[in-house]
Amino acid sequence: MIIKLSPQISNKTLTIIKKDDILNINGCDYDLSNIKNEESIVASIFGCDFIVDKVYRVNNELIVKILLPITYQSSQSACFPDDIINPHNGELILPK
Repeated sequence: MIIKLSPQISNKTLTIIKKDDILNINGCDYDLSNIKNEESIVASIFGCDFIVDKVYRVNNELIVKILLPITYQSSQSACFPDDIINPHNGELILPK
């Protein structure tokens, strides 16, 4: 899995917990396991304001773009985040 973070000025909070191909975003589970290789699904189907763009799987790698709330005081790593590649199961540490 590759999680691409898309920073946006916001006062919202974000917590992501990963378990295999399931992302728990702020307490709601989003099961991405049904996305087949070379297939994509539009983000709006999930009904989650934090999942943006389409979710797809390429070369058996699931790729999801997630909105990262930041403030004007956020760090450089939050303003220009690296992709999270092959994250472990559990709560993800997000840049602030």
